[in-house]
Amino acid sequence: MKHSYVPTLLGLVLSACGASHPPATQPSTSATATADAPPAAAVVVMHEVGDYNAWKVVFDADATTRKRHHITQTHVNQSADNPNLVTVYLAADTAAALQEFAADPALADAMTKGGVKGPPTIVPITPTEDHTVKGRPLAGAIIRFKVASYDTWKATFDGNADARTKAGVVGHAVNRVSTDPDTVIVYLQSESVDALRTFTSSQELRATQQRAGVQGPPQISFWQGGAWAN
Repeated sequence: MKHSYVPTLLGLVLSACGASHPPATQPSTSATATADAPPAAAVVVMHEVGDYNAWKVVFDADATTRKRHHITQTHVNQSADNPNLVTVYLAADTAAALQEFAADPALADAMTKGGVKGPPTIVPITPTEDHTVKGRPLAGAIIRFKVASYDTWKATFDGNADARTKAGVVGHAVNRVSTDPDTVIVYLQSESVDALRTFTSSQELRATQQRAGVQGPPQISFWQGGAWAN
């Protein structure tokens, strides 16, 4: 059925943006990069498309719709392993803006015109720290995991900044899943996917994650990120 996945998108955004969660931890000022104030609400949308280049043309043309709904940041990542697998980061000053955007029929039309295959995966997140590099495209790693204590994990993560820099990580963002604040999503940026693969598979990082209280093996995916847009 045409647009059958759009109600799913709307329902997920509505339910998750209305979920309660602890107040976001204030951004750390210990990192070497200048921190941007994180947005109040965001979602990460992942879907496969028939042809990335054709989809990107439609996505760029839909910027007016995003602007009309006060979407303040967008960032597109293209999978390092499948060029037609895409993640889109959408941020706004309010959860209501994301809800209204998800309900706009123009979004359904754009997804259809862009050749989106099947229902997207939607992860509503609460951004807590933003030290990303936004001025140029960079390779990215999305790391998702559950922690026993967010505060314990965050202190360990902050203490591991030198190791990240030595491994070639030039930017990062920390987010908590809105419906499950003990599930953390970290976005790392580097000049190359290979550098990120090496760092995320290192024994040193695994030991650090164990000390930080990471529960189970993290889910890790690798991406080639485009430039950020407002």
